[in-house]
Amino acid sequence: MKGDYCRYLAELGQKRDRDRRAELSLKAYELAYQHALKTLHPLHPTRLGLALNFSVFYHDIKKSPLGACHLAKSAFDDAILSVSMADSARDHHMLQDSMAILHLLKDDLILWSGEIKI
Repeated sequence: MKGDYCRYLAELGQKRDRDRRAELSLKAYELAYQHALKTLHPLHPTRLGLALNFSVFYHDIKKSPLGACHLAKSAFDDAILSVSMADSARDHHMLQDSMAILHLLKDDLILWSGEIKI
């Protein structure tokens, strides 16, 4: 949440404030994402939501569609791989909760990949 709030403030601030808040946001997202990768299942809605918001940060604040696509694709691929290995009722319930976020990740990937210069 700290990453999200700092990102929102960076979107609204003056240049100097925007850069400082963007840096705070990046640090918060990095810390949260590393923790999520270690502790949450790839299909967990919190992990996917964090990946979605962090990738939006890369796209909108850092102006890096490549970084945004890399993060979103990694989260999407990890989740899809774990779908094929899902066997418990808990995993299937998590899949239902995560489908909307997976669709948003996919939509963003399609949109942002067109912005990447080869």
